[in-house]
Amino acid sequence: MGEIVGWAAFNPADYEPANWLVLFHRTGRGDPRSLSFKLVGTLAAGEFRHVSALGYVGAETWVYVEPAWSKLAVYVMDDAAMGAAMHRLSGDVAILKVRNRRGDLKPSRWFTGRWCVPTIAQLVGSSSGALRPDALWRDLISEGAEIVVHGKRCQLDYGRPEQEDAEGLRRGAAEGR
Repeated sequence: MGEIVGWAAFNPADYEPANWLVLFHRTGRGDPRSLSFKLVGTLAAGEFRHVSALGYVGAETWVYVEPAWSKLAVYVMDDAAMGAAMHRLSGDVAILKVRNRRGDLKPSRWFTGRWCVPTIAQLVGSSSGALRPDALWRDLISEGAEIVVHGKRCQLDYGRPEQEDAEGLRRGAAEGR
């Protein structure tokens, strides 16, 4: 078998977001009739019920990470699809911008469970031992995350001039704003 050309020059950091936008959902995800939905609603007492994340990876491409009980969903989409997805995701969410801690990873104080909080904490490189979304919010703030949105309701509309467009969001995510 031949050697993979250019493999030594491959740097994984070139293909992951410089910053993650962590979305804290005030409403649960999934079927409200399911036992897991009811269980999460009981255990995730506080302002937030679910956590997901998205980041810009270059070449007008975004990655959206949606942890769930049944699977970890990872969606890769262009700016246009991201705009449509943000309309679906907007609503009762708060957003933190977290610098991707590639080189200074600390071990998590908690095992990675099959729920959103430890999955997203590990994704962004946080050493948080949080079990609930509210605790992760506090831990990320204490680790230097920047609040992007924390109102009663978040409306992310790309087509409106008073809102930041996809290009501005992409530049901000790439430049660390």
